[in-house]
Amino acid sequence: MTLHKYFDSLIDTVSSIEEVLAIGKSGGEKLPVQNESDIDISVFCSQIPNPETRQAALKNLGSAISEIRISDLASLRPCF
Repeated sequence: MTLHKYFDSLIDTVSSIEEVLAIGKSGGEKLPVQNESDIDISVFCSQIPNPETRQAALKNLGSAISEIRISDLASLRPCF
Protein backbone atom coordinates (compact mmCIF):
# COMPACT_ATOMS: atom_id res chain seq x y z
CA MET A 1 0.00 0.00 0.00
CA THR A 2 1.32 3.47 -0.85
CA LEU A 3 1.75 6.33 1.61
CA HIS A 4 -1.16 8.17 -0.02
CA LYS A 5 -3.45 5.16 0.44
CA TYR A 6 -2.38 4.78 4.09
CA PHE A 7 -2.99 8.48 4.67
CA ASP A 8 -6.40 8.37 2.97
CA SER A 9 -7.33 5.32 5.05
CA LEU A 10 -6.34 7.12 8.25
CA ILE A 11 -8.33 10.23 7.36
CA ASP A 12 -11.37 8.17 6.34
CA THR A 13 -11.19 6.22 9.60
CA VAL A 14 -10.81 9.28 11.83
CA SER A 15 -13.53 11.19 9.97
CA SER A 16 -15.95 8.33 10.62
CA ILE A 17 -15.95 9.14 14.35
CA GLU A 18 -19.22 10.93 15.04
CA GLU A 19 -17.72 13.80 17.07
CA VAL A 20 -15.12 14.73 14.42
CA LEU A 21 -15.88 18.05 12.72
CA ALA A 22 -12.67 18.71 10.77
CA ILE A 23 -9.18 17.29 10.18
CA GLY A 24 -6.09 19.34 9.31
CA LYS A 25 -2.58 18.33 8.24
CA SER A 26 0.56 20.37 8.90
CA GLY A 27 3.21 20.96 6.27
CA GLY A 28 1.09 21.89 3.27
CA GLU A 29 -0.73 19.84 0.69
CA LYS A 30 1.96 17.28 -0.19
CA LEU A 31 2.86 14.23 1.85
CA PRO A 32 6.54 13.74 2.75
CA VAL A 33 8.67 11.35 0.76
CA GLN A 34 10.03 8.19 2.42
CA ASN A 35 12.25 8.89 5.47
CA GLU A 36 11.78 12.64 5.03
CA SER A 37 9.46 13.41 7.93
CA ASP A 38 6.40 12.32 9.83
CA ILE A 39 2.84 13.49 9.23
CA ASP A 40 1.08 15.51 11.90
CA ILE A 41 -2.67 15.83 11.81
CA SER A 42 -5.01 17.88 14.00
CA VAL A 43 -8.50 16.65 14.68
CA PHE A 44 -11.24 19.11 15.67
CA CYS A 45 -14.28 17.67 17.45
CA SER A 46 -17.58 18.78 18.93
CA GLN A 47 -16.37 16.96 22.04
CA ILE A 48 -13.46 14.61 22.66
CA PRO A 49 -14.49 11.04 21.85
CA ASN A 50 -13.82 8.61 24.68
CA PRO A 51 -10.63 6.51 24.49
CA GLU A 52 -12.55 3.33 23.58
CA THR A 53 -14.19 5.03 20.59
CA ARG A 54 -10.85 6.35 19.34
CA GLN A 55 -9.10 2.99 19.83
CA ALA A 56 -11.90 1.09 18.07
CA ALA A 57 -11.74 3.42 15.07
CA LEU A 58 -7.98 3.09 14.69
CA LYS A 59 -7.44 -0.62 15.44
CA ASN A 60 -8.34 -1.66 11.89
CA LEU A 61 -5.48 0.37 10.40
CA GLY A 62 -2.90 -2.23 11.44
CA SER A 63 0.58 -1.29 10.25
CA ALA A 64 -0.66 1.78 8.39
CA ILE A 65 0.45 3.96 11.30
CA SER A 66 3.50 3.47 13.46
CA GLU A 67 2.41 5.11 16.69
CA ILE A 68 -0.92 5.77 18.37
CA ARG A 69 -1.18 7.60 21.67
CA ILE A 70 -4.63 7.51 23.17
CA SER A 71 -5.19 8.89 26.62
CA ASP A 72 -8.14 9.61 28.83
CA LEU A 73 -8.35 13.39 28.60
CA ALA A 74 -11.06 13.70 31.26
CA SER A 75 -8.42 14.50 33.89
CA LEU A 76 -7.14 17.53 31.96
CA ARG A 77 -8.39 20.94 32.96
CA PRO A 78 -8.57 24.05 30.78
CA CYS A 79 -5.67 26.43 31.37
CA PHE A 80 -7.70 29.62 31.09
